[in-house]
Formats: sequence, C-alpha cells, structure tokens
Amino acid sequence: MLTKLLQRKVLPLLFVALAMSGCDSNYKNQSENAKLPITSCSTTEMGKINVSTLDPQQKTDICNIMVSSIHRLPPVYVLKDFERFVSLVKSTASDDSANSIATQAMIVVKMRRQQNNDDAMQNTFDTLWRIYQNTQTHVTIKDVNAGLRRSGLVASEMSDETLEQFGISLWRNQRHG
Repeated sequence: MLTKLLQRKVLPLLFVALAMSGCDSNYKNQSENAKLPITSCSTTEMGKINVSTLDPQQKTDICNIMVSSIHRLPPVYVLKDFERFVSLVKSTASDDSANSIATQAMIVVKMRRQQNNDDAMQNTFDTLWRIYQNTQTHVTIKDVNAGLRRSGLVASEMSDETLEQFGISLWRNQRHG
C-alpha cells in the first residue's frame, strides 16, 4: 500500500518539483526575444513552444484562455511558464482538464488584478503550484478560487506568501472540517 502511494503521489510530485524549480526566476535569464509578445495563439506558433507534454491544440487553448483573460498577447516567457504550470498540475493526479486548470489560474490572476503585470502573474503561477504541491494535490486551483470568494478576502491585496498560507489553511480545514 505504501509503495503504491509513493508511486502515485510522492514520486510524481518530486519529479514535478524538480521541473518547476527555478521557474519563478526563468524570466530573468531569458533572451530579449522571449520578452516580446507572442505573435498569435495559432497551433503553428504554439508548436514552437516546447516546454510541456501538452499537445498543440491544448497549448492553443491555454494561450487563448490567457489572452482572453489579460486582453493582450503575453510575452513568450510568461506563456511558457503558464503552459509549464498547467502541464505540471495536469500531470500530477489532477482530474481537471488543462483548459479548466488554465481558466482557474487566470481567475486567480484576475482576482489579484495582475493582468498587466507579467512578473506578478508568474509569481501567482508559482504560488498556486506551491499550494498544490504543499497540500499533496488536495487543494486545487478551483479550491483556492472558491475559498477566496467565500472568505471575502481581497485577493488583490494579498501577498504571494499570504495566498500560499491561505491555500494551506484550506487544506487544514478540509482535513479537519
């Protein structure tokens, strides 16, 4: 039983943690081209972004979700991190579709009023990942959204650390409530 638990939950999380490590600082080392906005969300363009296991149509869908949420074409580095985040959550025991994960993550970005701040969006993706990882995948992005709405807390005023603590408190409530 313990071996199966390790294989299904712990090992994938360790693998994904290694893949995500350093994601929040990737943009600091990007070329100038990576800082330019993408040209479109076409399948052809998304096929050029090779950072995840998502198929080109899923990448196109995720790109369109981001564009419709922020009302602009994002820089390549932000889209790459977003795609990586969605792919990793999807690959670690999530029953949600890639589109659902992307939509829920962008709702958090909008609640935090970060649509025009690329670095803040990246930090939100990293924070959501830490919540998902630190709660052993029990607190989903959808749970964070619902919790923020129920709590009446103003998400736009929360620091990344406070949001992470909030997500972990949701898990404690799930376990004890």
